[in-house]
Amino acid sequence: MIEEIRLADWLDNTAPGGYLKKLEQDFFAGQLDDLNGIGVAASFGDWDFWPRGLLRLGRSGAAADVWCELPQLPLASGSVQLLLLPHGLELCERPQELLLECFRVLAPYGRLVMSGFNPHSLWRLGLPEKRLGLRSNALPLPRVRRLLGETGFRPELGRFMAYVPPFAGERSLRRWRFMELAGNRWWPAAAAAYGLVAVKTVYPLTPLAEPAGKLREEGAWSLLPGNCRQG
Repeated sequence: MIEEIRLADWLDNTAPGGYLKKLEQDFFAGQLDDLNGIGVAASFGDWDFWPRGLLRLGRSGAAADVWCELPQLPLASGSVQLLLLPHGLELCERPQELLLECFRVLAPYGRLVMSGFNPHSLWRLGLPEKRLGLRSNALPLPRVRRLLGETGFRPELGRFMAYVPPFAGERSLRRWRFMELAGNRWWPAAAAAYGLVAVKTVYPLTPLAEPAGKLREEGAWSLLPGNCRQG
């Protein structure tokens, strides 16, 4: 589990953190265009770019409309159409329980939009590993997909983000920015982070009608002389 204060400090006060935060903000913003209904951002940190129409959950009064702690989500079941969860699985000691809570509060076919670190990227060799402990705290994407499937979600789309080396300086990031295009084409799984959209799947239960022939047979059998009782 990554400590929230460490993640917030790294995102806001380091060049790689600010670089990744901007990429993630663009990813989340792209999922808000077709929002119909109630949207909630469970942002445990200073993600101050959320639009006003979004309900914000968090531990800090300055950055939240509702105070709570993961994995609890103080929302009615089936009341949310879109739930945004930046790095939520890494900030929670019980990620599967958190996903079950997300499934509960989402309406049928509602969407969960999340992001997380890739513990197998080059960033595990640099500053992010020292500050956040990616190798021990980040969940590999195959495990995230498995947890989503076990809790009732179906992955809809995904994006890898941040292929630049984990250098601390802004000048180094600008020099290596060309790797974003190259990484998307040649080594997507080496990205520092991922964005993922999953849908709450609901399977309707439709009672099977009894065949008409079977009903007629049962009715005829009850009227046979051998099955009649005299009073």
